[in-house]
Amino acid sequence: KGYYSLVFQVAVCPRMRFLDVFGGFPGSNNDKRVFRLSPLAGELPTLLPSGLYALADGGYTLTSKVIVPYTCPAGSQLSRQQERFNRVLSTGRVIVEQALGRLKNRWRRLYDADFHVGAVPLLFLACCVLHNIVEDGDNSEFSDMDHSDLEDEPGSDVDLTDRDVELNNNNARY
Repeated sequence: KGYYSLVFQVAVCPRMRFLDVFGGFPGSNNDKRVFRLSPLAGELPTLLPSGLYALADGGYTLTSKVIVPYTCPAGSQLSRQQERFNRVLSTGRVIVEQALGRLKNRWRRLYDADFHVGAVPLLFLACCVLHNIVEDGDNSEFSDMDHSDLEDEPGSDVDLTDRDVELNNNNARY
């Protein structure tokens, strides 16, 4: 690709708030692996009451609490019911894409984050927390800010602690 990429997994509620953020893995990792390594994978059965499920895309594995779209074996077709199910599932999952779109629109610095790779998970996590704060209140003056002129000053390294954030090997969780 010519650039580094990192994989993050997010859980989003219908109100487009980030409920869980995990990741910071090299882009060569797939969704299944990141999910398997995330604390959320083990916590879902106790977090979600009976009858509630996490909606995921085809990059995940079907579990008792994770619903994924039907896939079609080579040379066959999905039934109409399976296609309809996939469409309905997709409409529920679009909330995640909309929340990520809002996040990236609000925090444009994420588009060209030219940071040390170890700082990116904390930056992404901070943007998700700030996104939730803005979404939860009437912060119109804050959400309309133009962030394009905010640049890092040379030598402005900031020492951050993990008091409120779990960080482990460049993996962030909220």
